Amino acid sequence: MAKGSDFLNGPILNIPRPTFPDLTVDECRWRLETFIRKDAYRRYDFAAGYARSREDVIRDFHIDAINSAMRARSPRKSWLKWLNKPIGNLAEIEPDLDLIDSPQDKIELAWQSLRTIVSDIVETPGIKEMATSKVLYLLRPKLIAITDSYVVATLKIDGESSVETFMSVQSAIRELGKHNLQMLDSLAKWVIELHLDLLWASCGKIEKSKVLMSKNRILDILIWSDMALHGWTPNKDWAQWYQERR
Repeated sequence: MAKGSDFLNGPILNIPRPTFPDLTVDECRWRLETFIRKDAYRRYDFAAGYARSREDVIRDFHIDAINSAMRARSPRKSWLKWLNKPIGNLAEIEPDLDLIDSPQDKIELAWQSLRTIVSDIVETPGIKEMATSKVLYLLRPKLIAITDSYVVATLKIDGESSVETFMSVQSAIRELGKHNLQMLDSLAKWVIELHLDLLWASCGKIEKSKVLMSKNRILDILIWSDMALHGWTPNKDWAQWYQERR
């Protein structure tokens, strides 16, 4: 992993919070490359998302990925009714709709469909909005922001229900992306220049693959990593990687 001063400094994410002190997240390139090379990107974003054919169906490997790589702890039995069949009106949402860059009218139309989908899923006992977002992200990675507890806490979101919390995160991440658009554009261009060596089990060969990552996912990782390092329960792996970064 690169360790030059530009790599460790890089752009800074500013998180404005009207009724709380603003936050800044630094060393953004280091955080992203650490997540990509050492954390969940290979097993979750890539293996359960980008490496799969595009479809509007929840599969077993989606549930496996959120519970292993992303530590969702969402009971598989709760997802049985949702497996291997089309999800509501997800097909009506454009596959390449971008939470940060797409026009407001298209986003609001997609949010109407998304609200219905999420409402139906979280009514299932054992399925919360966090796990729902982690599954739906794999089907619409450019549109769905993950509703992680670290993100909810950092952005000071207080939804009255699971659905409202989910939708509030989508709105907040879009607003945050617009606020940091120049910085986010820079990071998005930088990320796609990264490559990973991936071992394909089917042929036993190691091949290089481009890193694919949406802007909303970049924001999620930056927020999550900051809480992992400096939050109420620091992540041991990230604490060690932080010490080893220079």
